[in-house]
Amino acid sequence: MASVEVNGVSIQYPVFGVRSRNLRTAVANALLGGKVMKDSHDVVYVESLSNVSLSLKKGDRLGVIGENGAGKTTLLRVISGYLHPQKGVVRRQGLLASLINAGAGLDPDRTGRENAIIMALILGAKKSQLNRILTEIIEFSELGYFFEMPVRSYSAGMILRLSFGISTVVEPNILVLDEGILAGDQHFIGKARARMDRLYRETDIIVLSSHSMDLIGSICNKVLLLSQGRTVFFGDVQEGIRLYDSRSYLSGEAPKRQIA
Repeated sequence: MASVEVNGVSIQYPVFGVRSRNLRTAVANALLGGKVMKDSHDVVYVESLSNVSLSLKKGDRLGVIGENGAGKTTLLRVISGYLHPQKGVVRRQGLLASLINAGAGLDPDRTGRENAIIMALILGAKKSQLNRILTEIIEFSELGYFFEMPVRSYSAGMILRLSFGISTVVEPNILVLDEGILAGDQHFIGKARARMDRLYRETDIIVLSSHSMDLIGSICNKVLLLSQGRTVFFGDVQEGIRLYDSRSYLSGEAPKRQIA
């Protein structure tokens, strides 16, 4: 049974070589978002996530929303296993596919084919399925002869096509997605969204970060609203969207709310 448990997770990044308070704040926010802090040794750091907890089970579609720098991408990276929290625990059960950064997990010195084979096997494909899977990735990505060339020779758009094709060809139990990754040419966006529509219906658990409240409202059954790395709201989708649209939480007017 697929599940995701995030218990008391905190992530902090030190920022070195910044002295002025105003400059420190501007640089840290620009680089990482989150809350700027200073410890007892006068080391500046950004608290990108602070004591975040959530629980997801089969059938859950979580929309992660918030302003730029709220900690959305950091949370997606933690759930995906790309980042390890300084505090707290993340537990995942089930096969997970992550579409956060194009190229994540790809070896630039290997060809598209070699990367596709390795990643497909990591995602749980059987060797007997590889011929079919590779054919589907080739057709979907439209890389042509570049499929046999090292990934370091690819453009950003080509890397996205390969990453997307690999991550979605083997159906995962858990899909972690930053919707912004789908920026690209209109032809590919159409193909990608058609595949995503199927995954939205069939994947056990989805964690989706997006600035589109229409998309969040149409897909998700739970919302997590983050601000400066902290949970403002976790619960009903429409209530969370209304709070996000009101921006009242930015001034501290809205209390933190969370449901089990």
